Amino acid sequence: MSSIPPEMAKKINELQQRIERGHALEAQGQLEQARTEYWACLQTASQQKLLLMVDQVAGIWMGLGFCEASRKAFDKALEWYFRVEAMLRSAPQLNPNPETPTAREHAKKWAQYLPEGVTVLFPENEPVLPKLANIYTSIAIAYDRQNNLEQAKLYYDRSIELYERSNHRPLAGGVRWQQLLGYQHRQQWFELENVGEKTLAAAQTSGDQHLELNCRRLLAQSQANQDRLFKAMEHLTLAVTLARELRDEDLATDEDLLSHLIKGIRPGILQRGQADFFEPLLAAERILNHPDYFKDLALYERLRAQQPATLTPGQHIPIGKLDAFEPVLMILAHFAARHCGPPKRTVEHPPSGLGKLFGGKPHTETVPVWHVQQETMYMAREDESGKPIQGDVTCATLTLFGTPEVVLVIELKSAKCELTVMETRPLKGTNSTALFSTHRESAPAEAEPLLELLNSLLLRGIFRKTKTGLQLANPKGPIEG
Repeated sequence: MSSIPPEMAKKINELQQRIERGHALEAQGQLEQARTEYWACLQTASQQKLLLMVDQVAGIWMGLGFCEASRKAFDKALEWYFRVEAMLRSAPQLNPNPETPTAREHAKKWAQYLPEGVTVLFPENEPVLPKLANIYTSIAIAYDRQNNLEQAKLYYDRSIELYERSNHRPLAGGVRWQQLLGYQHRQQWFELENVGEKTLAAAQTSGDQHLELNCRRLLAQSQANQDRLFKAMEHLTLAVTLARELRDEDLATDEDLLSHLIKGIRPGILQRGQADFFEPLLAAERILNHPDYFKDLALYERLRAQQPATLTPGQHIPIGKLDAFEPVLMILAHFAARHCGPPKRTVEHPPSGLGKLFGGKPHTETVPVWHVQQETMYMAREDESGKPIQGDVTCATLTLFGTPEVVLVIELKSAKCELTVMETRPLKGTNSTALFSTHRESAPAEAEPLLELLNSLLLRGIFRKTKTGLQLANPKGPIEG
């Protein structure tokens, strides 16, 4: 401010102190006092006809917007935020010529709200994009609190894009964190996972361990609420490790949650005796120095020797996003082979009739155990609005030839896989059967979450393992024809 007269510079500095006082009151939750202070700043600037930096005007208007948002007057908050956005868009870095139609349009949105006599100075060398990203975050949060999710996502995405373009990736991670909190509040677990995985990757790339820790906690909660207990245990185990490194104050809570999860999941794992299920359990027990760790480790090693994996995890199955049915079929085949063995088995029948009488040899028969294919099925389902509809659906299917016969149907819908378990049930009074849906849920359209979902069908007792393959644990009886 060397070119500004000393008296004017003194007044501007005094005003800056009042703005900072308003921010302090705002941070302390004294919102009415903060609001009064901000309005007083505008009145003083008008009375003294001050020359203000754009950041000072933005600070006052943003403060007033925050006060409105804090009392849930989000429409009024957005009015202040949009004025700041328009003012920042008038910066010479974005609009070198203030006489262009675009520049004039932006100016109309904010200049009329400037106190009379006040002039705004735009520094030419200061970056504008991070400031614009910051206001986009505030706009997104306001829309989020209004449950205007489409607009909220639009502004979250704009903010993240600008932070990344201006090489402020840690700040982009902070924006994603705000988005995650909104999904958590509304219990939108599928959306939380999509954004959470991106936030987690960004935190790991930038080395932000605190953000990584908080992401893992949220993802563990999301997975647990969807009964994906293996994945929840994996995130929580890593959260405990990070919390110990950071000496986080919530470490004890993380350890208690993990211990509770072990207590809930361990009996089912022991009962089923499947080696693969022990791996996340052992990792969790090891990190907590659990008293059953060495006993479970010995059992796991014995089971692993008895149950060599049909397919080694990570081999012969896809990784990453699922955007076609071929990798889905590979995952279904991997799941079936691991839990049922080969797709066909040979059954030996003893001799019967005259063969039995005269010491005939037993005969063998090859019977199907499971089969995967892509097909088109006529199904009843819900559209995007939740309205029931019927029609042809292209899907990947896994047929389990047990009693009853069961079909696992997987549809690809945008960013998620929808799983429907269908049971063959006889129709009373006829010789016919029909498929009926018994279970339905979804997972992100990625290989690992889908495989986790399929494995959880056993852990949750929806299916049970028998000598001949997988069977529904509680099949339904005949249905009225």
